[in-house]
Amino acid sequence: MKTEHRKTAVRLAAAVLSLLLLAACFFGCGKKDLGKTLFTMEKETFSVNMYELLLARMRAVLEQSGGAVDEDSFWRTVVNVNGKNMTYEEYYRTSVLENCKTYVVAAYLFDKYGLTLSADATDRVEHDIELLIDTDADGSLSGFNKILSAYGANIDILREVYLTEKKIKAVQTYLYGASGELISDSVKDAYVAEHFTRFKQVLLTTYYYVYETDKNGDTIYYYSSGDKKDHVYYDTVNGKPDAAATKDGKGDVIYYTEDGKIAYNKEKGTPAYKTDKDGKYVVEYYDKDQLAELKKKAEGFAASVAAGDYAAFEKLMTENNDKEDAQTRYTEGYYLSKTDSYTGTSAYIGTIIKQLAAMQDGECAMVESDYGYHIIMKYPVESGAYNKTANEDFFTDLISDITEALFLEECAKYTDKVVTDETVLASARSIKDLPSNRYY
Repeated sequence: MKTEHRKTAVRLAAAVLSLLLLAACFFGCGKKDLGKTLFTMEKETFSVNMYELLLARMRAVLEQSGGAVDEDSFWRTVVNVNGKNMTYEEYYRTSVLENCKTYVVAAYLFDKYGLTLSADATDRVEHDIELLIDTDADGSLSGFNKILSAYGANIDILREVYLTEKKIKAVQTYLYGASGELISDSVKDAYVAEHFTRFKQVLLTTYYYVYETDKNGDTIYYYSSGDKKDHVYYDTVNGKPDAAATKDGKGDVIYYTEDGKIAYNKEKGTPAYKTDKDGKYVVEYYDKDQLAELKKKAEGFAASVAAGDYAAFEKLMTENNDKEDAQTRYTEGYYLSKTDSYTGTSAYIGTIIKQLAAMQDGECAMVESDYGYHIIMKYPVESGAYNKTANEDFFTDLISDITEALFLEECAKYTDKVVTDETVLASARSIKDLPSNRYY
């Protein structure tokens, strides 16, 4: 009897396992609901729903950068792109369509090169989706699908997009290396020469920082380094302590001048900028007459340096610059992207770049901004500039930018083989009618 019971238990366990496998196949191996096919390239496809998902992503990017995406007038704004006039709606629709074609080509190249996604990569996609289901839909699959439906998507579509993006990364790594190690210096130099401009500047600010002062209105000087950093730097040679050897809050004896004021070592000490309740530096602005005088001074500086006289400009910087990092941190000057968008408090950089575009290396000019008067000299872009420590702040995204540029160039060789279903495309929603997709 015991033997028969054992055989029955084994058969029951096998039956349960079979049901579990069948259920797994039903839920995990069923036909994916990816929507109607928009693009086809050999066996690779891309659905109109995936296109809408990416279109909604683009809308979110525009919204986060300040675009009035809820206004019809924004989408009807006409811009000129490579000599062709089109509305914002047309431009971003075209941009996203081209990006979708890149996804299709990437999937094609992934197969062409015989690449496979690692278990870690696919597990990461599943983990990310599970996390989104838990955090955004309280663990409900139907609830998460309802959220995604606003963008024309579902969990299958989101998974497909995520997996394709993993394939894009795999193809880029195959072609250019995980850290760009397969990209030669000659390619990097050519990219920097085409996309960056370099200059040095003398900045005459239209404001000045207010220093911390004591109760007598005298500027306080501090130790700037060492064990006594941030302690008051007293003049222990010319000053004298009072009879009680009074100490300050740091426990240091206070030294006084003969007239009873605090004696500071102004030669070795460093003044500290005054801050407001939010921790921002307190500044005061010059009046109208002072500004006119400052502008005249800036114009004189710009005219005083002969074209190509870099030594004279370096001397001008050392003696007159209100922006200290020009001499201390950015000793090689500033390398700025010609194509990046500069908005908000950085909008003035776009004005400088525009001015530099009209200049030859070695020429001087003056640019006015909310910060002051910038006397700029255009410098030649140097080979290997991205390898210098002084320039590292300007090239943090260089490898990823070059990788993306090379990858798009490679994909462009194949995009004419991508077939578009125009009927399906006509059924897609417009970017102006989709909600902004910030999270998926």
